Amino acid sequence: MIIYKHETDSTNEFFKRNWNNYTDKMIFLKSDIQTRGKGRLKRNWSSGYGGIWFSVLFRKPDMNPYYYQKLVSVSICSFLNEFSENFNIKWPNDIYTQGRKICGILSENIYSGKLEATVVGAGINVNNEIPEELNEKAVSLKSMLKAELSENLLFEEIVKSIEKNVSRSEAEIDSEWEELSLIREGNIVELMSEIQNRKIVGKVMVTPIESLILELENGEISEFRAGDVRLLKF
Repeated sequence: MIIYKHETDSTNEFFKRNWNNYTDKMIFLKSDIQTRGKGRLKRNWSSGYGGIWFSVLFRKPDMNPYYYQKLVSVSICSFLNEFSENFNIKWPNDIYTQGRKICGILSENIYSGKLEATVVGAGINVNNEIPEELNEKAVSLKSMLKAELSENLLFEEIVKSIEKNVSRSEAEIDSEWEELSLIREGNIVELMSEIQNRKIVGKVMVTPIESLILELENGEISEFRAGDVRLLKF
């Protein structure tokens, strides 16, 4: 099931309010505009005309909730790589190309005594204008390909990719995530830890999927579930 809207505050928030109005196991919502698009830590996400702003509602999930974020990430990234093989998943929830962000992904869970649903939202820069202050950090498909693309046609292909991949096992999704990962075992990275509120430099012990395991400069091994990571050395 696919729902199209001209405008909403946030596709994730729409599903969080209305999840119980649907019976399908998997429902898609795309909006032309988000007036209050958001990323991790409730950061504002510019969501005007020209981008693909959508969420997927997974009702009565029977998998680990993080599986659904991985599923959407892998599906989008593998689809984008049909245009160019320069797209990678940047842990924990972004898609990057040549050092700049093209897609952000946000997963949220809905509880009512128990887990009722998982919502995975994604914002993909397609034809939308990138704010000037973000030009060095973000990029759109239009600026990369020097051509305007149909957001609806691209969205339909992404839906097909997700629908195809949802039947795959978690091990298969994890394997493809590792292949697409920007951050890999042996890299030196700088992590801005949201819990410790400080920058941490360390060596990646295992290509990160659900968590990032670092060997710190003092030899200590630490595991992180979230944070902004920057690649310092391959």
